Amino acid sequence: MERNLLIFLIAIFTSSGFWEKINAQISPTLDPNYVSIPVKSDEFSGTTLNSNLWNPFPAPNNCIGRGAWCDQNNVNVDNGYLRLKLTAPDPNYYPNLWRMGQMTSKNPDYSYGYFEISAKLVDPGYFNPSGQPILTGIWPSFWLYVIKLNNCFCYHDEIDVVDNLFGADMPPGVTASDDTKYLNGGTSMDYPRPCDPNNTNCTFLNGGYSFVNNNPLFEEEHRYGVEWLSNNIYYYLDGNLVGRDVISIPQDPMYVVMGMQFDRNYFDTSIPLPQEYEINYFRYYQLIKDYCDIDEFIHNNEQLQSFASAPGVRKSITISSLSSLYNPIYLNPGDIMTFRATENILINGDFYVPLGAELNVIPTPCN
Repeated sequence: MERNLLIFLIAIFTSSGFWEKINAQISPTLDPNYVSIPVKSDEFSGTTLNSNLWNPFPAPNNCIGRGAWCDQNNVNVDNGYLRLKLTAPDPNYYPNLWRMGQMTSKNPDYSYGYFEISAKLVDPGYFNPSGQPILTGIWPSFWLYVIKLNNCFCYHDEIDVVDNLFGADMPPGVTASDDTKYLNGGTSMDYPRPCDPNNTNCTFLNGGYSFVNNNPLFEEEHRYGVEWLSNNIYYYLDGNLVGRDVISIPQDPMYVVMGMQFDRNYFDTSIPLPQEYEINYFRYYQLIKDYCDIDEFIHNNEQLQSFASAPGVRKSITISSLSSLYNPIYLNPGDIMTFRATENILINGDFYVPLGAELNVIPTPCN
């Protein structure tokens, strides 16, 4: 017997947050309102790093590692993967510093959109004879940032998608045995202010998220993503929403950084080296914003299908059947439809969503 969900809904969903009661955030990779940007993405399918997109060394003054230095020889592309390595010190060159692979996008020109990598984290599961985990100090990362110093004013924005310092970053309630399952990240934003001659730091604001997976993250390849909008930041693991940040939302374009970072303070020298952080791809998506000034009106199913064939963020969307008897509005089984609008979305009247279909309603800014 066919069953339908009949929506009798007269409401306006705005960015106030009311929509969260009826909608789970859909993964942008499944949202037709997003489009991939191939020229700013990388499948790492060649044998060398794409020099048009990446520097095999971090941007100036941004080699993140405590007791380590960034070695461009530890950044390689091989067999469809970007490989970022952590290796032992070179006795002939910085003999007291471990060497790590870390790279940065060529330019700080990545702005609002969805960013995703598919990666296999390093295995930090080393145990001493008593069966306790060894603190590894190994720190695979995927993040965005920009730093500006202008006439002694400081700006520093950052979004950390993967920021796991294994063995050292466990929040309250996460035990050592769960550390390999723990995903950590968040945002940072420094408010610009004049520099003090004795203190050049900026006023700092940050938000964050943490998530404990069912299984250790290093056991298989996972997708790690962040959706960066001007009013919200959403974090994803394998397409599932695992965190949200509304405290500090960076506004300026940023660099993309991927690195095998390291902290000697937590490192046990019995851990075998080299260690390798494998990244299958980096992909960047942007919302379609060609229709942000359009008020969309849908009065029948033909108009609904026409609307679906031209996805993109609208100014407003109104779905109101003129006659539910002769012009019903409905989704087909298996349909996944996502409405995004900057001001309001109004569903007024009979709108049929059968079992097996999915409707997502998401207020979204167009800036």
